[in-house]
Amino acid sequence: MRNLRAGLILSSLFLVSACSKASQDATLRIGFPEPVTTEGILILNLWQGTWIVALGVAALVLGLLFAALILYRRRSDADVPKQTRYNIPLEILYTMVPLVIVLGLFFFTARDQSTLIKLTGEQKHTVNVVGFRWSWIFNYKEAGVYEIGFLLS
Repeated sequence: MRNLRAGLILSSLFLVSACSKASQDATLRIGFPEPVTTEGILILNLWQGTWIVALGVAALVLGLLFAALILYRRRSDADVPKQTRYNIPLEILYTMVPLVIVLGLFFFTARDQSTLIKLTGEQKHTVNVVGFRWSWIFNYKEAGVYEIGFLLS
């Protein structure tokens, strides 16, 4: 009875903590900061889509793993079953499914990247950014400002 009461209290606290709007928004962003620009929203959509694909692949792999563990567990002291090789349809499936996933992720990334780097209108400033070992250099050409970043420690 005591364990049941503790379980009900803990589950109630968990349920109440998950009911706030801020918590739901943060959960849907899956660790991504709140976007404040249209570009941020585009990147958030790509981030969420990538996580959906990753969770789908994880669910499929874990489902197949546990199905194989349950269905093909050793039931007796029988010898090792007959080993088979060259299951061509299965090998094609194991090659094509990851290829389709990677090509799909590449397509959406390239689509969003082309939208993000597209220049619309006249640029106001030209900043030449050079990244090098643990630091950055920001060169503002029009103003003649050349700023060297600090080393991260």
